[in-house]
Amino acid sequence: MRFYDRLNLVICGSIYSKMKQIFEDKDEPLYGRATAKFKIRPFTTATLKAILKDFNPAYTNDDLLCLYMITGGVAKYVEQLMMCNAVSKDEMIRSTLGLGSYFIDETREMLIDEFVKV
Repeated sequence: MRFYDRLNLVICGSIYSKMKQIFEDKDEPLYGRATAKFKIRPFTTATLKAILKDFNPAYTNDDLLCLYMITGGVAKYVEQLMMCNAVSKDEMIRSTLGLGSYFIDETREMLIDEFVKV
């Protein structure tokens, strides 16, 4: 058995249109090669409550609402805020809109990927 006979390739992406293009466009090299697809769902409100309570036991409803509004329940975004210790509404807004913010760079990259055709 050769090494590449046992090789599995796992591709993960968050931009739906890009993932669809890679696997469903007939001109792409990975067209028709996916053997399984998983659609990962965002965290529920109950899960966001539990996460926020772990990082900020005195959180308010405004803090929870802000967390949901900024992240939409996307795990990577929740992680970014928690790792920056942005666990209150004001800290979340400051972290999201501040210079060098992960969210500003992420938004720029998403817009380029979606609307700029090379």
